[in-house]
Amino acid sequence: MGGSVRAWRGLLATLLLVAGCASGGRGGPAVRILVNNNLVPPTPVSVYMLSQTGQERYLGMVVSSSTNTVLYQGLPPVGEYRLVARSETSNRRIVSNIVLMDGVTALEWSLENNLVEIRATTRGD
Repeated sequence: MGGSVRAWRGLLATLLLVAGCASGGRGGPAVRILVNNNLVPPTPVSVYMLSQTGQERYLGMVVSSSTNTVLYQGLPPVGEYRLVARSETSNRRIVSNIVLMDGVTALEWSLENNLVEIRATTRGD
């Protein structure tokens, strides 16, 4: 009887560990990206993060003539990335310069002049 109780406890502990890891996939540190959609003419945009391997990850939408924060959540991005904004109403596409994301926790992106600035890192810069 004692052996089967221990086996059930071990199984339960394993299941809880696996469930915790599975639910934590998107719960990692967030990268906050303040997007200033100051495009002329005004247009709403969808914002993506583009890895150097070409994978895009949707971050959110920013309406025209506004500033909004979108979040990247999950495993911390490491290496070179670009930000991409796609117009919801026209074929316009803005692609940022490469940003080295190692330790970055906050960015600011002005769409009109396509300028990305690192605002915070894990190093406290």
